[in-house]
Amino acid sequence: MAGIGIVDKEPKTESSKRVIAISDKLLSVLAEYKVWYDQYRHDMGDQWKETDRLFIAECGAQIYPGTVYTWVHKVCDAAGLPHRTVHSLRHTNITMQIAAGVPLVTVAGRAGHARTSTTMDIYSHFLKSSDKTAAEKLEQLFE
Repeated sequence: MAGIGIVDKEPKTESSKRVIAISDKLLSVLAEYKVWYDQYRHDMGDQWKETDRLFIAECGAQIYPGTVYTWVHKVCDAAGLPHRTVHSLRHTNITMQIAAGVPLVTVAGRAGHARTSTTMDIYSHFLKSSDKTAAEKLEQLFE
């Protein structure tokens, strides 16, 4: 029946297919996860369902998108934070890159935006507040 289950398809645009750099710390965490993953896969024996996914259900099968939503809510609850969506974490990540002074062309590329104008349109409210902060910092230099 159409529309039931997980739909696996290609990304919307070519710019959605991208390679991005990750930090050494994240690489280390992923290496630890890989050790666990390989042992878990071995321990599951013939119950293991082969997949090319990074995050998996108990038997190695593909997880449902709602699972990640549930994980994020559990983390928020444990940290005493209001619930957030995975997409809001994407916005936070992009905003933090801008706040850290990462060049807009780099932020746009990592976000999969074909043009920096897309990033500017979506994050213009933050860029304006950053501009105000820059003006205040400059003023402090002249005091």
